Amino acid sequence: MSFEFQVPPLNDELLNEDGLVSKEWEQWLVDLQVIQTEIVTYDVIVDLPSLAANSSLQTSVNITQVLDKDGNTVTVPPGAIVVDLGYNILHFEAQSITANIIHHGTIIASTNRLTLFLNNISGGAINPASATYKLVVLKG
Repeated sequence: MSFEFQVPPLNDELLNEDGLVSKEWEQWLVDLQVIQTEIVTYDVIVDLPSLAANSSLQTSVNITQVLDKDGNTVTVPPGAIVVDLGYNILHFEAQSITANIIHHGTIIASTNRLTLFLNNISGGAINPASATYKLVVLKG
C-alpha cells in the first residue's frame, strides 16, 4: 500500500449547507486516518563510527536492536522489518546530543538499514557513544 500526503481542501468549506462535513473534507479526514494507522515509532540503538575533525560523513547503520515499551534492549528478529524501501522517515533524532556533531539527514538504504549524513564541526575527532534514536516511519 502506498500513500501520498495530501494538502487539506482549504478552498472548500468544512461544513456544507446542512451543517455536515463536506465530501471533500470527509475524504481528506478518512485518508488521514488510514495514513495514521501506518505510522510506527521505534526507539532504535545506533552506534555511530568515529568522525574525523572538521569532516562530513555518510555512513550506513543496520537496525539490529530496539527498545521495548519497558526500555529493555531487544534484538530485531530475523525477517522482522523495522524500515524498508518505500517507507518514509518522518522523524529520526538522537535522544541525547553529542556536542559538535550535526546530523543533517537520514535515508532508508535497504531493509533495516539507514544511511546517515553527519558533520563533525570540531577541531578534533569524535567517537560518539552508542545512543538511542527516536525513529518514526510511515509504512508505504
